[in-house]
Amino acid sequence: MEMRYKMVTVLGLALAVSGCTSITNLGSDHHVRNANGLYPVVIGWDTNQRSLLPESVQPVVQTDFQASTFREIPMTPVPGAVNCWTAQVPAPKGVNFLNYRVKMNFQYHKISKRGKDSRLSPPYQFQIIDP
Repeated sequence: MEMRYKMVTVLGLALAVSGCTSITNLGSDHHVRNANGLYPVVIGWDTNQRSLLPESVQPVVQTDFQASTFREIPMTPVPGAVNCWTAQVPAPKGVNFLNYRVKMNFQYHKISKRGKDSRLSPPYQFQIIDP
């Protein structure tokens, strides 16, 4: 009986430390083609992980993640917004759809030191429309 209580306590503690995380696409699913070939990606991130070190959060946009030309583009915080980041993603001429996902890299408190972790969004896509 005592072993059961220990297991429940350990599982509860693990769930409390890990937290729930969601990465939400806040950008448009289509953009009008422009001359510079850069298109905005905006995401929101929500987590209840209490051990997270907020100053360590470093999101990146991953494009062409299924190809050999895999790229990671750093994101910057949106001024005046909380837990919101943006990046300008390049799309080559002639491309009508761009697939991407967001990876949130961060550090968290461990018992004796800092740990590193990340969360990955589902795949997103936006369409580039000719004017």
